[in-house]
Amino acid sequence: MWDLPNDEILPALRLSYSLLPSQLKWCFAYCAIFPKDYEFEKENLMLLWMAEGFLQQTSGMKTMEEVGDGYFLDLVSRSFFQKSGIHKSYFVMHDLINDLAQLVSGKFCAQLKDHKRLYNLQTLILYHCESLVEPPKMMCKMIGLRHLDIRLSAVKEIPSQMGQLKGIQKLSNYIVGKQSGTRIAELRELSYIGGSVVIQGLQNVIDAKDASEVNLVGKPLLDELQLEWNCDSDVEQNGANIVLNDLQPHPNLKRLTIYRYGGSRFPDWFGVPSILNMVSLRLWDCNNVSAFPPLGQLPSLKHLYIVGLRGIERVGSEFYGTESEPSFVSLKALSFHYMPKWKEWLCLKGQDGEFPRLKELHLEGCPKLRGDLPTHLPFMERLVIESCQQLVARHPRAPAIRALTTGSYDISQWKELPLLLPLYRKILYGTSNLSLSIPLGNFPRVHYLDIKDLKELEFLSISISEGDLPSLDQLCISNCPNLVSICYKNTKVASSQSLVIKDCPELVFPIQDLPSSLTSLTISNCDKATSQVEWGLKRLPSLTTLTISELPNLSSLERLGLQLLTSLRKLEVSDSLLLKDWCKFWTGEDWPRIAHIPGIVIDDKFCNEGSIKPSQVI
Repeated sequence: MWDLPNDEILPALRLSYSLLPSQLKWCFAYCAIFPKDYEFEKENLMLLWMAEGFLQQTSGMKTMEEVGDGYFLDLVSRSFFQKSGIHKSYFVMHDLINDLAQLVSGKFCAQLKDHKRLYNLQTLILYHCESLVEPPKMMCKMIGLRHLDIRLSAVKEIPSQMGQLKGIQKLSNYIVGKQSGTRIAELRELSYIGGSVVIQGLQNVIDAKDASEVNLVGKPLLDELQLEWNCDSDVEQNGANIVLNDLQPHPNLKRLTIYRYGGSRFPDWFGVPSILNMVSLRLWDCNNVSAFPPLGQLPSLKHLYIVGLRGIERVGSEFYGTESEPSFVSLKALSFHYMPKWKEWLCLKGQDGEFPRLKELHLEGCPKLRGDLPTHLPFMERLVIESCQQLVARHPRAPAIRALTTGSYDISQWKELPLLLPLYRKILYGTSNLSLSIPLGNFPRVHYLDIKDLKELEFLSISISEGDLPSLDQLCISNCPNLVSICYKNTKVASSQSLVIKDCPELVFPIQDLPSSLTSLTISNCDKATSQVEWGLKRLPSLTTLTISELPNLSSLERLGLQLLTSLRKLEVSDSLLLKDWCKFWTGEDWPRIAHIPGIVIDDKFCNEGSIKPSQVI
């Protein structure tokens, strides 16, 4: 249809519009409020339709949300809406479809809004209203309100008497008031609330009995709950233990976040059967807690994120629960972040291990942690260890691992790694060593090795033993400001195909014994890569791509010997003002040395049209 001339498209589209059921005509015409290329979400548009009264419930079996979903999918199937090419969860209208909406809508949108009465309002979206400090004062009289969204707004308090909105089903945030008298107990009346809700300002709960009246355990439609205390959690909060204990959710809850809780212990309901169906649990900045509840006994838990629990010194058997039962049977991702006092991680020695299905383990900012990691992780795919300076444990048995990122970590302990870990990607950074030796034979299946941000590193040695068959394809060395020397040993063995060196201002050239197998070399922002030194490129017969960027002291390619590299197919030069002039097509002084290269790119522009043959190079 879009290939038709413009004057033929609109009549064809008007025919498609005329064939729509009447209720879909109203819903489509309403979309004239969107400018061209505007991306919208299905859920938000459905709420707007609901607010305007466009959704007709023909039977009591379907909810308004189900009706709206059906309308939306019908319009998608008829190509009135299409998926955004940028954001997968968003939709757009073709420009001509938007023109059609403008054509058929007339003035009805404005007329409808003018005649809407406040008490019939069903949806109020104040999302991202950054200047909105308080919602409408009469909001408690909007007795038909079903959806209220104040996410990312500046609203500090919810108006009092919110309990009158008994029909509300979706409430993004409930903010316990300090001045307005908004009490958390008013949530008791909102029996149909479902989906996700964030309860903020829990430090303002003066009477702990109010929390018990909320009756979250009687709200089975809630899928996700976030409980926030907004005061300093370093000081133990009076009554916080009681408040959290009284906010026990229904067992149907799938995702729970506890943020800045200042109590000394987690509640009794943190376990089976109270949160039997919990899939995701996030504990943030609960600084006064000194021990974990038995989270290992939650049978459905898949994601556990623990951030900023500064009072924890030991993770032991209490974390797993009873030793007679397997622990964390469904857990796939486990993260511990910023736990400065954590010293010991006690690992159980059961037959199936502590985490039989764990795929990702992330440890960051645990500077005092010592001892062993869990030893048997058969499904582990990704391991990240960052800023854990005292952790020198043996690596776990993880035959499925694919990515390893480590920093501030003693790699001399990795003796068991070659036989146990078929790694495809490995990143080292942040260590304090002056020298670093990497035996590639210890990592036979590493394809990509990234060494970065080693501020103290001065000497780097990469060795390969006779008989080793490493799989390394690319080595990247970046942001090592004190690195002076890179040395390859036994480079007769094929070791890598691509080498990238960036932001190493003290690195001395030439690099010793570059592997003859190199096909690609990138040198960027290395101050000592000058025109006065030889780079060692003459010993790279397989080199096909050379990239040079941000080398202020390189003014000529004369000593690089590029005219001898008959395999070189591409030369890229960028952000090097002096070199740019020397490489100018035909007239530059370096041109005879590079004219044989088929692809020459200077500052993202090809410049070797009509280049001469290698036999003509001087």
